[in-house]
Amino acid sequence: MLISYRWLKEWVPGLPEPSELAPRLTARGFNVEGVEPQARFSGVVVGKVVEREKHPNADRLSLCKVDVGGQVLEIVCGAPNARAGITVAVAVDGARLPGGVLKKSKIRGVVSNGMLCSGRELELSGEHEGILELDVELPAGLDFAVAAGLDDTLLDIDVPHNRGDALCARGLAREAASATGLAVQAPFTVAQGCEGPVPGFSSVEIADPADCPRYACRVVEGVVVGSSPAWLSRRVEAHGMRSINNVVDSTNLVLLELGQPIHAFDLSRIRGGRLLVRRAAAGEKLKTLDGAERTLTPDALVIADQEGVLALAGLMGGEESEVTPATTAVLLESACFAAARVRQGAKALKLASEAARRFERGTDVEAVREALDRVASLLAETAGGRLAGGVLDAYPGRRESRRLRLRGSRVDLVYGTQVGERASAEILSGLGFGVTAAVTTGVLDVTVPSWRADVLEEADLIEEIARCRGYEAIPEDAGSITPLFGRVSDDERFRGSMRSALQALGFHEGMTATMLGPEDLELAVGAGDDLIAAAVRLANPMSRESSVLRPSMAPGLLQALGRNVRRGRADVALYEIGRCFRRGPEPLPEEWLEAGIVLAGARHASGFGLGPDHVDFFDLKGRVEVLLEGLSVDNAQFRAYDGRGFQAGHAAEILSGTTRLGVMGQLGRKALERLEVPGPVFVATLRVDGLRQVARPSGEFREWARFPGVKRDLAFLVELGIESAALESEIRAAAGPLLRSVRLFDVYTGERIGKGLKNLAYSLEFRSPERTLLDAEVDQAVALAVQRALDKLGAQLRS
Repeated sequence: MLISYRWLKEWVPGLPEPSELAPRLTARGFNVEGVEPQARFSGVVVGKVVEREKHPNADRLSLCKVDVGGQVLEIVCGAPNARAGITVAVAVDGARLPGGVLKKSKIRGVVSNGMLCSGRELELSGEHEGILELDVELPAGLDFAVAAGLDDTLLDIDVPHNRGDALCARGLAREAASATGLAVQAPFTVAQGCEGPVPGFSSVEIADPADCPRYACRVVEGVVVGSSPAWLSRRVEAHGMRSINNVVDSTNLVLLELGQPIHAFDLSRIRGGRLLVRRAAAGEKLKTLDGAERTLTPDALVIADQEGVLALAGLMGGEESEVTPATTAVLLESACFAAARVRQGAKALKLASEAARRFERGTDVEAVREALDRVASLLAETAGGRLAGGVLDAYPGRRESRRLRLRGSRVDLVYGTQVGERASAEILSGLGFGVTAAVTTGVLDVTVPSWRADVLEEADLIEEIARCRGYEAIPEDAGSITPLFGRVSDDERFRGSMRSALQALGFHEGMTATMLGPEDLELAVGAGDDLIAAAVRLANPMSRESSVLRPSMAPGLLQALGRNVRRGRADVALYEIGRCFRRGPEPLPEEWLEAGIVLAGARHASGFGLGPDHVDFFDLKGRVEVLLEGLSVDNAQFRAYDGRGFQAGHAAEILSGTTRLGVMGQLGRKALERLEVPGPVFVATLRVDGLRQVARPSGEFREWARFPGVKRDLAFLVELGIESAALESEIRAAAGPLLRSVRLFDVYTGERIGKGLKNLAYSLEFRSPERTLLDAEVDQAVALAVQRALDKLGAQLRS
């Protein structure tokens, strides 16, 4: 927030210079990001045009002789209003202007020793048709910044988000006074109104005090709407607001001064003599001051009269009740609207304003009347208004001041050194808190001021003491601290094992965004339609590209792969373990951990004797098998899978018994086109919870085999449509517990075995942990396996 140093000094007489004040405020959590002069120029002085002649070499230029105090300069000017006798702003040779440094120069053969300035050239206004004409009483040679009241310094202060009370001159003055040991003094007096009838009004009704704890209004008659006096427009514009007229500028000044938004209605346009603060009805419409026609929802709080909506409470007024040059009587509104209600309305209508910025952070309910009377006084001063009647002040949300107990022992413990009750009381009193000694020794009773909505408990009071005493005063050795030791959970250890195994397999860990765009869901390969339909969409996304929580790890990793390939890095092996989301029956979405893997490019680095050789489906399958083995997942099976986004016939579902662990496969053509990569690309997703469920317990020891195993090779002739996994499953089921492993080592199709058939060759290993097996035992197990393969799948044993 920009704040004038001169204005702060009006509130806190004796304030030190900005160079000394800025570091003090920064140390207290109010970071001063910039200290700059208000005038964006130097070397500009007041001048008197004593003579004007036509330029000898140009029809549209004039040659002016200008007294700048002690000397007369010849200056070439092209402004149509340049003439003898006027007082002007003169940029002399070497002056620094917003557009650069001015140097004297020849213009059409005549030396110009300066420039007569317009409002735009000094960034004082948008006017550029003529030069500025100043008060003729100003002496020549006076610094123009002083003459224009611009000899001030602006501090750009980053106000903490929870300190809505400091978004104004008074709030920052309180901090400055506390930081310097000075006192705050209001630089104005107000014409206080007494409660009573308001001309033309019977009542103010608040539908729900939770939405609006307080609403006050009063009337100012005889108003003449026009330009603001120079001091008012300068002050408003110095703080980043546009000067509009004396009524609007007065309400904006109080917003900047006291942090209380004020709205002015044209009294003649309010119908029925009664105001109602209520929620908008669905479908109600209002044309706001920015000219937009808005369709309202019940999220918005409105000010309505007998016939309809007049304004959006805490956000923006309506065009129908706007103050215009024809307005002669205004109704001033000062209210306290609930922060959450204003925030929800602003989001629903996509509307931001300076008023909403204050209400969303919380305003001081006790400042409502003071701000109302202050604006009324300003209108009497700047617009010739007369304060009419009394004040309607509806205050159904009145509450007792918050009281807290502060233990001196707790302050010392948290701060790390002894502070003392007296020092704590002085600090809090200097910030406006009420402090009294409690009955209990070592305890203070603290009354929280109405403007400090952020102070809710004892810890907040200790924070105030700490930031005011200085964080740098906290001792480096804060006494004895009992160390707390954490432990790695089994889940964390399991994820660590996954990361180590994947890195050992040549994968690099990626970090992708949790949020996606709706179009990115097409890359959620292997995810079912139900999962895509249940994707969690954000109610208020920052952008369309970040509006959906990912239902799969695949989209982010595939986009990362695509970026790498498009930038010339074709060999990509990435993995990531992260949370995925879907809508569930509960208000919060369901979450689970998933591991995503993507693979593309060459199988190995090119070198002598090695030609181009791209990774394929079995490279990914082999790495997944090694990963599962390293995680102690036994008997993993790969079953043909026809899922979204995969190339037909090149995808598999990964199972262990009846537990589905994940899917893997080759990316389909549409996905490749979306990524703009030539392919092939392979991807796998694995559910971490499924892997944990089927993995053997960590540290379980398996005794080394003490007896030799027996191997048998079997070749089966089966139909092309029968999967190897199905045949392997039948072999395992029939051979019994002595069968330790089944490995497919050959697949053959061709004319020698007939059309529509294929040959699958397996290596079977049998072993007992207790004895050496007999050939008869192994032969019997093999016979059972062969018979079952024949009965279940029609598989013929080849000799």
